[in-house]
Parts: sequence; structure tokens; C-alpha cells
Amino acid sequence: MISIIICSRQKSIPESLYKNVEETIGADHEWVFIDNSDQSLSIFKAYNFGVARAQGDILCFMHDDIAFRSSRWGESVNNAFQNKSLGLLGVIGNHVIPACPASWWTACYEAGHVVQHYEQGDRYETLDYLAGASNQVALVDGLWFCVPRRLFPKIHFDEQTYQGFHCYDSDICMQVLEQGLDIALAEDIVIQHNSDGTLSPQFFEQRQLWFNKWRHHLPLCRGIELSPNELNIITQMAERENRWTLEASLAQQEAHRLRATHAYRLGKTLLCPFHFLKRK
Repeated sequence: MISIIICSRQKSIPESLYKNVEETIGADHEWVFIDNSDQSLSIFKAYNFGVARAQGDILCFMHDDIAFRSSRWGESVNNAFQNKSLGLLGVIGNHVIPACPASWWTACYEAGHVVQHYEQGDRYETLDYLAGASNQVALVDGLWFCVPRRLFPKIHFDEQTYQGFHCYDSDICMQVLEQGLDIALAEDIVIQHNSDGTLSPQFFEQRQLWFNKWRHHLPLCRGIELSPNELNIITQMAERENRWTLEASLAQQEAHRLRATHAYRLGKTLLCPFHFLKRK
């Protein structure tokens, strides 16, 4: 049986998600819903509660803002875990983790596929750029992933190191790899993701904690082969990208702060009569 574990800011499972899963899973399953509408729980603590309550052989952790476009995807999950060397199954991830604070998208070796929903319409994103690469990866995105229940409590969501809602996926992937097991992408499961992530200051703080915890295991790659020199170049590129992303995020936060000030609102009000002078 598959235990579907969801932590949500809503008080119940969204009706559209419940209907979508019931119509598409095609396998024996149970729902394990964690009501986090008061936001009193970190995702780590919530998922640990979910693990303790789950009765299934396979634990499926997923966001409440997704929808499945594949039928009988539960059968694919059950079949995948017939391979006892498989420790975690996702749908989108990366073959490489550089030796720096990293997320699943940090290195330029993303893989998998997802239907990303934008206001302008849906876009099917395929991220497997490498011909001949296997479906094994080093990290997956946390929007959806499955882990055999037998791995707990050998692994756990580390609520002692982290707070909030970031890096739970990266950390659990590293724990699975530490057990000598594989992480793979489900090539026949298509998921629609209905929101974008945000890069808050807490995100960068959590990611630094993740790097401090796992730095002695990095860099690493799965599903492809790269030389030490290639991994070093990827790390250098990722470090530059990290600096740019952090600076952009801080600038965006400052812009939001300024827009919320009384001085900004007053200035905007005073300038309203002159809007007709704007060039079109």
C-alpha cells in the first residue's frame, strides 16, 4: 500500500487534488494529512508525524499544489520499488551536486520532466539534457517523491538541524545515498506543478546549513560520469550562480520593503496627478 503524506496550510485536502489522485493512482493507498494551517510545524516535523502515522509499505510525500496527468501511476511506483537497491523515487532532479550550497537545480545537469503551470498557460518542461544518461540522480525536487517505509528510522527528516520549509528534500536525498541506495526518476509519471517556489532569506540560511552538514560528501554525481576537473568547474559555476541569486533575492526583498514604507506610498500618491506625462 502507498501512504500519501501531505503537509498543508489548508485545513483539509483540496477537493481537486483528492479527486485527481483517486482517479489516477490505480493502486491501494491511504491518505495521511497533516493540518499545518496555523503554520506551527516545520515541514521536517510534519513529515516525521506523517511517517509515524503511515501504514503503507511505500511513503509518498507530495505538495498540495500538484496534479497527476498519468493514469495508474501507483502501479509504476510499486513496480519501481521491486528493485531493492532503489531508495527514493522522484520526477525531477539533478545528476550532480557541486561542492557548495546547492539545490536540485543548481548544477547544469537537471533531469526529468514536469508540467509547470504559469498564468500564460502550461509548459511541459523536459530537463534531461544528456543523451544516454541513466535515470539515476543525486537530488530530487520535493514536490513529489516516494521512499520505502523500511528505510525509516534509518533515515529521518532532520528537525534538529533545520527549521521551516526548505532543504527537506535535499537532506533526505543525502541520507538515502549515505545508505548506499539509489535515487531515480520515474520516467512514466507526469505531474503538473501549479505554483513557483520563492527564494526567501530563510531559504539561503537553510541551504547553508545543508552544506555545512554534508560538505565532506561533496561533490558527487549519479547517472553520469564526470572527471574531478569537470566537477570542479561545475562547482565554480554554481558558486557564481549562488552569489548572483542571493544578490538578486536581497535586492527584491529590499524593493518589497521600500514599497511598503509610508514614504513610498506618500510619494506615489503625490505623483498620481502627473501620470499623464508618462511616455507611452
